[in-house]
Amino acid sequence: DKQPPQVLKTMTRFGACVTLLAGGRQSGFINHSDVQAHIISEKQARGLACDNTVPVKAEVSGEICNNTKVMDLNKTTSLLSAEFNNMSLRRIKRPDKKGPEHQLVVTEEKFCILFTSKFSLGSGELVYSVRTVSLPVVVVVHVNQSPSAEATILWDNAFAEPGRIPFEVPSAVPWSHMAHALSLRFQCANGRGLGEQHLSLLCSKIFPGQVEDPNLLFQWSKLHKEPLPGRSFTFWEWFYGTCDLIKRHLQSQWQDGLIAGFVSRQQAEEMLLSEPLHENFILRFSDSEVGGLTTAYSMLNPNSGVREVYHLQPWTAKDFGIRALADRYRHNLLLICSVYYCTIFLLKHRGAKASEQDLSLVPLFLFFFFLFPKCNGVFFLSH
Repeated sequence: DKQPPQVLKTMTRFGACVTLLAGGRQSGFINHSDVQAHIISEKQARGLACDNTVPVKAEVSGEICNNTKVMDLNKTTSLLSAEFNNMSLRRIKRPDKKGPEHQLVVTEEKFCILFTSKFSLGSGELVYSVRTVSLPVVVVVHVNQSPSAEATILWDNAFAEPGRIPFEVPSAVPWSHMAHALSLRFQCANGRGLGEQHLSLLCSKIFPGQVEDPNLLFQWSKLHKEPLPGRSFTFWEWFYGTCDLIKRHLQSQWQDGLIAGFVSRQQAEEMLLSEPLHENFILRFSDSEVGGLTTAYSMLNPNSGVREVYHLQPWTAKDFGIRALADRYRHNLLLICSVYYCTIFLLKHRGAKASEQDLSLVPLFLFFFFLFPKCNGVFFLSH
């Protein structure tokens, strides 16, 4: 009825709810009983799927606190349900490092919550044992493991087939399927998915030098094993960083379409130079900084008279925690305009070209500009 969180941190409270799918008429004759929750490994879940008579105690892979709840009658649905609101995973027993499973890191190991109960009808002549398992969960002990765990969960939720053996997933999928999963991930987290231009850029980052094809095979290793070409981080680390940045600081701007996002440096320059306005800018995700937002802006070079594109240093979640996006642009706009008009003044005042000595006066002008914003540096310019 209500799944537990699929990224489960030890010593952290979580909830779940299970419902006995017996008809409303039979609910009045069912003797209420306890429901117990246990955590089991992928191997143990596979054994339960093949042999439903395995005793519960042999299946436990950890200790869950507050794991017992009495089934209550829901007056709205006339069904018996047990709602767990205060469970916590005290400890976890990892699988033995033998066989093919020993190659998995802890954030790739899958577990699930097993719910078991017994109930009887009437005066107890008929006793039934029932059990069900949750969706797969990944257990972490520190928050810095959560991004890697979410990669495992994303792949499982997106590409698991109905009726599978727990918890088998394909090692590779067509790019079109992966693109759809990434767009849904962004939409669920931030309220707006990814467009064709965004997905095209992601494809070029994963398959550099290849023609975009929806049938290209995307392997799990490309998501969170192999680093991107020329980078020290994986595709998932970079993608998760941008998604987390938007979720924490820039969600409204993303939903309003004010952030171009997944646009390459070259595409940003071409877009800016094709615009009729001399002064314009684009917000895009940094290619070199995980969770970084950078600005590409165009303006006339006062020395050459040619419009050029410049790129600001990326801002991260730490930067936005200190100063919001609007305040940062206000500050940088004043700075850019100050340099621009100060340089024009020096060019007009000294001649066609400003010497290095003249340009060295620009920082002094900026000091007076921000120290006395109302006078706009008039005192300095008049001297």
